[in-house]
Amino acid sequence: MHQPPSSPLRRLAGVALACGVLGLLPACSTDQFWQIGQAWQRDHCMKLPNHQDRARCLADMSRSREDYERQVDGLRPAKP
Repeated sequence: MHQPPSSPLRRLAGVALACGVLGLLPACSTDQFWQIGQAWQRDHCMKLPNHQDRARCLADMSRSREDYERQVDGLRPAKP
């Protein structure tokens, strides 16, 4: 059975819920948060029915934390 892609609002709600739960874990380090997020993303990818979408999702989430932080830093506006 083909499952329609989740709506952006539903995905946002899931991320917000995950962030809220993670916010309750003050003893966790940023590395632990990264690992929890990676596990959540991997689980999401594995649920995708289309092989190409799943492979693309897994490839995107497999980048290193350092690469991710460089990408995010490149999107932030420069400080005056």
